[in-house]
Amino acid sequence: MARLVKKKFPDAIKAFYLHDPSKPDKAPYGVLKGIYISLVEFIQGLTVGYMDYVISPSEYSSLLFKKKYPTFKGQNFIAPLLIPTKKFPPRITVSFFASWVARIKQPDMIRLLSW
Repeated sequence: MARLVKKKFPDAIKAFYLHDPSKPDKAPYGVLKGIYISLVEFIQGLTVGYMDYVISPSEYSSLLFKKKYPTFKGQNFIAPLLIPTKKFPPRITVSFFASWVARIKQPDMIRLLSW
């Protein structure tokens, strides 16, 4: 898919949010899960080759990425989008994804917003 996008839209900016670029030690996951992880890493490697930017969620993830893909020609950015590792000021706004909100009952939504 990444190759098709690059071919059809060569001027498009291609970015990839790569949560786990590699798992250095697969032994604790067992044989089947280790094979699965290796397959995911292989497919990620194919995808990374077509990207202009790779976004890592943490400094550790970025370090693993640089070790796994030392010849990557694009740029690697760190953006802790999922779980911030630094203290941020209290939020003054709340963002929701529409598909998630549609499944929440109104009393649950009010309780969530009150939190």
